[in-house]
Amino acid sequence: MDFHISIKPCHGRIFDIIDTRNPLLITDYHHLNRELVARVGGLELGEKLNRKSITSIKELTSEFKAYIAAVIEILNGITIFGSCKFHFSIKESEEKLLAEQLVFDILFEKYLEESELMTRNGYSSYMAEKLSGAPNKDYCHAIDAQLTRGMKNFHDRISNREEYQAQLHLLGINPDMYSKYYNPNMKENSSSKKPKYIWDYFCYNFNINISHRQYRRQLTKEGRNYPYEEIVNDLKKYNAFVNKLLPVEKEEFKKYFHMSMDYYVLESYKRIDFMLKLIAYMKQNELAEITKEHFLVKRFHLAVLVPYEENGNLAYRSIIKYYRPLFMLEDELLKEMQNDDTLDYSKYGIRLQNYQIIRAKAYELFKYHARFVSTDYEDIKGFLCKSYDMRQYHASTEIWKTIEEMEWKKTDPNFRQHIAEQLQQLLSINNAFFWKFSN
Repeated sequence: MDFHISIKPCHGRIFDIIDTRNPLLITDYHHLNRELVARVGGLELGEKLNRKSITSIKELTSEFKAYIAAVIEILNGITIFGSCKFHFSIKESEEKLLAEQLVFDILFEKYLEESELMTRNGYSSYMAEKLSGAPNKDYCHAIDAQLTRGMKNFHDRISNREEYQAQLHLLGINPDMYSKYYNPNMKENSSSKKPKYIWDYFCYNFNINISHRQYRRQLTKEGRNYPYEEIVNDLKKYNAFVNKLLPVEKEEFKKYFHMSMDYYVLESYKRIDFMLKLIAYMKQNELAEITKEHFLVKRFHLAVLVPYEENGNLAYRSIIKYYRPLFMLEDELLKEMQNDDTLDYSKYGIRLQNYQIIRAKAYELFKYHARFVSTDYEDIKGFLCKSYDMRQYHASTEIWKTIEEMEWKKTDPNFRQHIAEQLQQLLSINNAFFWKFSN
């Protein structure tokens, strides 16, 4: 694939590179550890990167405000066929939320880097004790069996299905390495110890009933095989599980950080709290319009330009990259939509897409030019409590309290019907998030 590269300089350095044929193709620099240098005839790789070190949340927030401004300037300066094509602008309140989202993104990356390496059995013991409150051999064996089943599911798919291998290539992943990493026979596996968040992924998909149904595309009442009473009971179990993941207010600083991110991994993937927020905020006719193409449901994944070093030279390729959802910005849009009597979906969809583009580009540029270096977990906890409180995010969905107190058969029939309607809406929205597909 040919790329036509132009540069954006800043203070004598190359700040950003853009493909002039596809100017909204965001550049992901994560494979580069050397400076980009402009030479006659094109770009070359220079000396090893000397990234700016950021050591506090306050400094990181300020840095991201500057990156947001720079990104908007770059995007608004892009021309196609000689004329300006784009117009990006955000209000001060939106800039604040976007900067906080970017701070959170960097903290999430820190969480992934710090994730404890565990064997499958070690993780099973850890999770069995976490969920039951004490060491539990039988529960440990059950979790281990479910993790093994999940690994076999992944391994068999990747090993035997060309369409999955093609999809992994699009994501920039080597299918052979991926297959070895998920081999359920740990003697043949490429890595017996894996980061905790990898095991979490299998736990969420194979150990929790409602999220397992999501994974299997079976969170539905088709065939009348999932009574409302059973859905309520599964939601109660899910809520109990989430409350064990989430930190309490007095949690030790580092533990508070890690537990907040444990929940974020789950919710950004499964989106159960977000679905319940949609039901609470949106009107009936609006909910009925939600399909897999709806802007509030569609995952944000886009092609990115990836420069990398090959045999000492600069090379390029393009892959598809997924960016996790914008929790607090989504919440803000939902509140605005709820109070908008002349609801125009397009303007909210455009705003959310603009947030996502600015966020993605600012994140990638920061990762190339700077790094966050801090073990001040008190500072990190302070930011999370103030700006990204995951326990409050979960608890703000009022239906959890209603479900927790429900005994289905003893509930007033009219109220039971009301809850059944909300559960049906949940199943419908879930189908938009986790739709059935051929492969």
